[in-house]
Amino acid sequence: MPPGVTHVPGLADSILNEIAPLLAAEGIDLSDPKGVDIDALQAALGPAVERRNMELFTPTGAHRTQALAVLRRFTEATAAGRADEAQAVLDGVETDETEDHPAISHVIGVTLGLLDSWYADRRLRTALSSARIASRRRSVRASATDLLAAARRNTAFSSLDELTITHGGLDLFEGGATLIAASISAIAKRQRRSVTATCRELLIADPEYTSVDVVVAGTGRAAETDGTTPADERTLAEFEEWLARQPHIVAPTVEDEATAMRAIFGLARTSGADLRNPHDIETAVDLLVDMGSGEGPDSYDSMMSCLLTLDEYIHFQWEISRRPENWDHAHDIVEDALSAGNGGDRLADVIENATATDPRVRHAALMKTRVSTAVPAFLGWLSTSRAISQSGNLRLVDIEPVAALLGVRAEGVRKLPPLAHALPSGFGTDEPLPEPETLYATSMRDVAVLWAWWQALLQCDIIETTATRVRPGPASGPWTDGGEPPIEDVEALNGLFVSFLLSDRMFDDDQFGSSAAVAVLASRIVIAAAAPELGIENPSDAMSAIRRPRALQVAARLERLGLMSRDASGKLEVPAGLKAAVLRGAMIIMEIVTRSDET
Repeated sequence: MPPGVTHVPGLADSILNEIAPLLAAEGIDLSDPKGVDIDALQAALGPAVERRNMELFTPTGAHRTQALAVLRRFTEATAAGRADEAQAVLDGVETDETEDHPAISHVIGVTLGLLDSWYADRRLRTALSSARIASRRRSVRASATDLLAAARRNTAFSSLDELTITHGGLDLFEGGATLIAASISAIAKRQRRSVTATCRELLIADPEYTSVDVVVAGTGRAAETDGTTPADERTLAEFEEWLARQPHIVAPTVEDEATAMRAIFGLARTSGADLRNPHDIETAVDLLVDMGSGEGPDSYDSMMSCLLTLDEYIHFQWEISRRPENWDHAHDIVEDALSAGNGGDRLADVIENATATDPRVRHAALMKTRVSTAVPAFLGWLSTSRAISQSGNLRLVDIEPVAALLGVRAEGVRKLPPLAHALPSGFGTDEPLPEPETLYATSMRDVAVLWAWWQALLQCDIIETTATRVRPGPASGPWTDGGEPPIEDVEALNGLFVSFLLSDRMFDDDQFGSSAAVAVLASRIVIAAAAPELGIENPSDAMSAIRRPRALQVAARLERLGLMSRDASGKLEVPAGLKAAVLRGAMIIMEIVTRSDET
């Protein structure tokens, strides 16, 4: 008997009772066995069982939303390496549905439908070709492998019976979730997006979720949003009663704020989030922030009003929850979003303005940087493939010719010559740390510019590596034979290079102080040069003075590569066409440091 399948006495009678109405529609009356034509019964059984499976494995409404939430939580936990949490998500799904939870059959049905849809989508075909199945259990891997083959034939759902017989329901359930996670991970990597963002796009109950109108508390402008469950409605009713007892609330009336919260619940449900669970508050915040970045004068006000309403909802949960401390982190997330919103996110505004520069100007400027001009020559040198080191980097013998493409004089050596890393002397604290005449490196990692460029090429799929080789990647085509890659690809390459160069050795410590602090200082220098309107000043403390030469060295490297320049007075600046890419790269570093400080 297949795994996950057990003998249940009376199951056959139960199934016959379930399909009796379906057989009756075909003219078969099971209440009169003597009058049943066996041939007609056999002919009608197939369609009846198929219709029963369709009903059993095709959830609608709240149960579909709940099934999607299971897949989303499993996928995000898997991507984050939290295997025990991912398994707990699946273990929490029962055979029979309840008001608040889907059945295993619901999750299987949604899984098969999604896989058929994704693998039939030509836009996702390249990304999904790299999907890799990972599970600690052999039976689950086997199930996921067979399901992957069926999905690639667009027959996942129609193969339900065969897959269930072969693998059993439980392994099909877990194997399907595993394949969903692998597929989303592959799509996210290809699109250079986070798994969370990809989940929000693909694991949603309503494909039109981005058009859901959310109440703007305080304006009286409201819109109905479907998707809440009966359990949601009970919580919302309690929240409304709580609001009525408060001396001050965000909205003009209790009804306005209750309606706003109902809309937020509905919006969250479309992404599979349950706002009765504190862990799902972050999803709601992300959706609201996305809404606030939209066009139109009301977007920002709507986001802020909804975040304030969500903040009051968490205060409500603090009062009624048996474990109020579980809501502390959710409150921090909302407060951080409110703080960012109140700050106006001036840097994001500057980046948005930089993106408004004529695309032809941006494209021309980006294609002239050494980061871009070195790509065709490198791909020509690479040819079909080259050997790499065991660590996945360039071999020592290849460091010199490839670094030269970037204007860097470096030499790979097995043993450093005497005083190779001796610190230079005779420079001031307002001067960049001088570069050595030749940089001797025992690994490509020692050549910061080369390492950053290599990482950016990998991230942009311009190159890809196996265990022993590096070869042109799927996005290399437009860079060869005089091609012209689209502006999005060129901007991504240059922006990622900036972020990798700024983050070089970011969490190492040396005599210059924390390298993380150097990365922040270098990022501030870059941002100040690209966006002088922000009024960023140089820190004047003693430690910053010690670190400044190394930070200026990073800026000097960007200048030599054509990503920065100097005005008539000799002051660092960033050309208009490069500002968006350079600022995005620097902004990534600031966000990394902020997250590190929070943890």
